[in-house]
Amino acid sequence: MKLLIPIVSLLVALCSKSIAQNSDTFAKECASRQVKGEFTVRGDDPAWFFMSRELNQVALGKFWEKDWASIATNKSDPTPHIVKFNDLLKAKGVKLVMVPIPAKAAIYPDKLASKFTVKDVLPLKGYYDELRQQGVDVLDIEPILRDHRAKTGGEGKDKLFCEQDAHFAPLTTEIIAARVKKIIEKEEWYKNQPKEAFKRSAKGTLTIKGDQVKSGGFTPVPKDEVLTLSYAGRDVGGKIEAVPADKDSPVLLVGDSHT
Repeated sequence: MKLLIPIVSLLVALCSKSIAQNSDTFAKECASRQVKGEFTVRGDDPAWFFMSRELNQVALGKFWEKDWASIATNKSDPTPHIVKFNDLLKAKGVKLVMVPIPAKAAIYPDKLASKFTVKDVLPLKGYYDELRQQGVDVLDIEPILRDHRAKTGGEGKDKLFCEQDAHFAPLTTEIIAARVKKIIEKEEWYKNQPKEAFKRSAKGTLTIKGDQVKSGGFTPVPKDEVLTLSYAGRDVGGKIEAVPADKDSPVLLVGDSHT
């Protein structure tokens, strides 16, 4: 059985009443922060920027319990299509694992609005449970990222999302890869699959101007962002080179720009 792993930008559900009440307040906050026609919303922490359409999704709360025709861009519920895709792959001997990416505001709500914490954000577990009940395997990384931030603070070298870019930071890539590896190792075909050892470079830094600030017009002007990262691949004369895609690989990784 081969493995198909789509990494997608969805959001995150839980059920406690206190969380629900606080999350309603945070959802309203996200709705109030949006400016019509604006791509980017600057947070209370002026170094942090958020996608307006991502805040719109958080503002919907339990979107899976609402009328999809009134909230979805294409006016339809994606769930039957996800389930059908999963069933078609299963019939061909392919295992599908969905890895939804939480919203930046779900992990860093305090950077958007300083009076909130991660406990005030409604996770999307409820929607993922609906998918699981219909046979779809979902790897929910939101609680994993929350736990990491609780332990490390999620700043500096432990940053999980870019401050001024729509995407997660390099560390989150490593966290997701480690979790996916645990899934792959349990597959029957893995034991006999040829292995190759790769090396990881020392930690370094990368300076970027994120996609959410390139349009300019912000006061104060944000400084370029510094990310901590390492590279993994083949050691070629002391230099780490990326491993090229292999059409015979038993794992296919597909996704949006987070991939």
